[in-house]
Amino acid sequence: MTNPVKLSDAKAWTLKWQNDNPNHAKAFLIPVADLLMCMTEMGLTISRDKNGNLVADDPNAQVRTYMGADESQSEGFGEKLVIVGTVKNGAIQSDIVENGSFPTDGGAKLIGSGAFDFTKPCPSNCDPKSPLNH
Repeated sequence: MTNPVKLSDAKAWTLKWQNDNPNHAKAFLIPVADLLMCMTEMGLTISRDKNGNLVADDPNAQVRTYMGADESQSEGFGEKLVIVGTVKNGAIQSDIVENGSFPTDGGAKLIGSGAFDFTKPCPSNCDPKSPLNH
């Protein structure tokens, strides 16, 4: 399932966030390699559909993001975005992390801690020409 949004909505949302939170990161630049590793950990197979779009073998697969802060860093106000893969575990999506409780028969395979640290915040890693960077 995809969830594209109108650019006008994205602009309004990012403007509100950036106006209301001037001392917080505006965005995070996420390496695709880390996203792919997270999906690999979830046991997903990625392929192309008949239109050439990338699709996962489980269209309901989801990742969870956590906000964090490292006071020893100043870039992006020290804020971090941590992403973890999830797996369906009864009625909830369980995080695939060390010491977590997730079923191992669903293809999930823990790689390291299971938490991926995407620490390229904006500022400093901003696109100055983006209509979402206010």
